[in-house]
Amino acid sequence: MYLTLAKKLLAEGDEDRARDIILAHRRGAGNDPEAHFQWGLLCEEISVFNPACQSYEEALRLSPRNSKYLFQLAHLYADAGRNEKAMRYAEQAVKHDPGHTEARRLLADLLEALGQAGSAGVVRGSEREEKAPLRYFPPSVGQADLDTFLHLFSGREMGYATQALEDVTGGVRWAYQDGPITPQVVEKHILGEITLGGLPLRSDNTVKYAAIHIRPYQRAVFQYLKSPSILIQLEEAAQEQARRLVSACATQGIPAYIADSGQRSRRVWFFFARFFHLLLVKRFLARITEAVPVSDSRLAVESFLATRPVGIGWQEQAVLLPLGVDRRTEKRNLFIDGDGAAFPEQLKFIRKIREIDEPLLRNAFKNPRIRFGGGVSGPEGLKGMQNKCPVLVELINKAQSGRKLSSDEKLILFYTLGLSAKTKPYIHDILDPCPDYNYQKVVRILQQLKPHPISCLKIRSLVPHITASVNCDCVFDLRGGRYPSPFLHIEPQTFLCTAQHRLAGASLREMANNYFLLLAKREEVGRDMERLERVIEEQLAGKGLESVETAYGSLRRVVRDGSPMLLLER
Repeated sequence: MYLTLAKKLLAEGDEDRARDIILAHRRGAGNDPEAHFQWGLLCEEISVFNPACQSYEEALRLSPRNSKYLFQLAHLYADAGRNEKAMRYAEQAVKHDPGHTEARRLLADLLEALGQAGSAGVVRGSEREEKAPLRYFPPSVGQADLDTFLHLFSGREMGYATQALEDVTGGVRWAYQDGPITPQVVEKHILGEITLGGLPLRSDNTVKYAAIHIRPYQRAVFQYLKSPSILIQLEEAAQEQARRLVSACATQGIPAYIADSGQRSRRVWFFFARFFHLLLVKRFLARITEAVPVSDSRLAVESFLATRPVGIGWQEQAVLLPLGVDRRTEKRNLFIDGDGAAFPEQLKFIRKIREIDEPLLRNAFKNPRIRFGGGVSGPEGLKGMQNKCPVLVELINKAQSGRKLSSDEKLILFYTLGLSAKTKPYIHDILDPCPDYNYQKVVRILQQLKPHPISCLKIRSLVPHITASVNCDCVFDLRGGRYPSPFLHIEPQTFLCTAQHRLAGASLREMANNYFLLLAKREEVGRDMERLERVIEEQLAGKGLESVETAYGSLRRVVRDGSPMLLLER
């Protein structure tokens, strides 16, 4: 009776009397869900939000699967800007009544605003294919690319997941596939035919990759869903937090890589040289996140591991792998730089990804905390090398400028810097800007190097265009049969191959070859000594000195038969 009276008064324009009746009698509907729903509609009409919500929720309590009640409550929350609850009720309405057009439209609009264009298309019931004005050419995926991807994302021995969307709500689900990730599966992932979810955890509880996930809190996204400028600020804050994390890692020599994981979030990826126990990796990620305080309280920074807590215990979780298409957003999950721009050639980029070895991993626990700022400087031996060997300076500068080194130029770097424990890790830093740099290939080359540094004579024969243009006049202590090599700038006390060392177990042909090599080196040393004698004699004469003292003795200038010469006095 009161419900009918309130409707009549509203129809007649007597809103004040109608309001009094609605607020006084709306709770008297008993167990009739439709009556509660009608009172809710009247509350909406007089613009009282909370009573309307209460009436709709009471109707749902009595009839929880009624799509009409669910949609009306979702619509009410959406109008009030309470988008998180609006989405939850809209999803329930569509689940219980897939044919509810208005509920599907509301849910699709909310998903679209969240950036989930793929899910929104599923809910709308159309693919929404639009003809792009520019043609797309799929990449040519080679075996080397597939091998690199499989190496980086090695995980569970058997089993992986593929991403799919629920037919009605557009929600994400993972379909388990009982089998190994093969090169053919990876190729489909890269081409966008499927979307892979890796299972990083092996049977011995070890992992080879992990990530730190940086995202706006879901409540903050829903709060600002109708404020695009604030959502952009949230994504920029996530990008800046990821950049600061990578910078903090760089100060400790830890390689880390940012990927745009969609929905305004970022992931900072870490790859390990071998499988490490999950708990060790968890501690490692926790130490890194502690190093850089969160810059925005609306951001969540969390370790993204192979498992997630589920109340009591943990459950394995699939990890959306980079380079594939996220079905929710219809966008690729790409690696990006510190400014947020995607690297143009992703397949070439992953070849440059470096792995974290055990000493580097455990070193993160030695310091009280990883300090942000500064930067990793080269070892003193490398600085000395650059100061003393102009040929290596030229090669390093060429690589750092992003140009491609020839095989001979790389050979020189490998058999100088690559043979010393002091400078070996910095080979990667030097070659990284080169367009053909491949981390795994460089690692294999370094493992296969022979223990004989390259000689200055060999360098001159390999790169005469460089040695002729720079001031290549290094002086070495060659006592004990040592030969001149830039390697002596790093390891001055090292024992290079002498004639006696070469004779051990050598054949007649090898000994003859070594003999000619030593003759050539003797001629080179003789020429260097003649040049130095002339320069030293001229310097002594010019300064009016008779001798010069050194750590090995003194050099005295004398004149015999009208010709100046140097005498060595030990």
